[in-house]
Amino acid sequence: MSIKYVPRNDYIDAKYDMRTEVACRDSYILLSTPRSGSTMVCAFLHNNSYGIPHEYFQPGQYMKILSRRWNISRLNKRGLPVDMVEYGSSLLKYRTDRNGVFGCNIHGSHLEYFLDSGIGERLRPKVNVLVRDDVVSQAVSYSIASQSSAWSSHYKSKASPLYSFQNIMRKLSSIVYQNELIYSRFKDEGISNLIIYEDIKDNAPSELGRSFGIKHNGSNLTIDRQIDTRKDEFKKRFILDAKRFGSAEMYNNFLSQQARLIDKLRSIHRI
Repeated sequence: MSIKYVPRNDYIDAKYDMRTEVACRDSYILLSTPRSGSTMVCAFLHNNSYGIPHEYFQPGQYMKILSRRWNISRLNKRGLPVDMVEYGSSLLKYRTDRNGVFGCNIHGSHLEYFLDSGIGERLRPKVNVLVRDDVVSQAVSYSIASQSSAWSSHYKSKASPLYSFQNIMRKLSSIVYQNELIYSRFKDEGISNLIIYEDIKDNAPSELGRSFGIKHNGSNLTIDRQIDTRKDEFKKRFILDAKRFGSAEMYNNFLSQQARLIDKLRSIHRI
């Protein structure tokens, strides 16, 4: 079982495990997609003493790391828990913060693991959804990060990303599909909060404080926004290639589907 390098300041590190179990009095989940800004949101929430939110149900490495460290009794050949309820119980034990708050960031593609953990039924957490309106920029960013492995400002780039029309189109499809999964799962019970990345990015502390109903304590975000001049270049090229390669209809369909999904998410937002 191969586990990629994770920097020490990543919230998955053992130094963020609680040494004394605390009863959970408040809980929330952040439903998101790759490169939606969820790492920034989680950094703000943790810095303001509102949980230790992270991608605890990410099967590629995080669940494997935690399952081994927390001595989950049975793991499958991929190194993932056989009993997700046991994993969920350990997660609450070690990651409910000293204030009794449990938070979790869940990508749409990881939702099934969360549902199998029993945490949803056990806690009935507040459901927050984070989306990006500019889904093309998100897909470009996703393509670049998946090649460089620089998933946040804490990670060093391991490769120079190359432009690929097919790769960006696959990322665009994946993002829209994951948002569809999120909507489909929560359309009946509704969501507590809908956050549009473009609405908060320029004044994140104030906007997020209002969204989550917590007071900003003045601390700076520990995650810097990643600036990469290739993003604009790749985006312009991708839009032109969509027309040149005869994929304009597919491209426009994804944009329309994302816009409809945001409208549908707004319709299930419990005010």
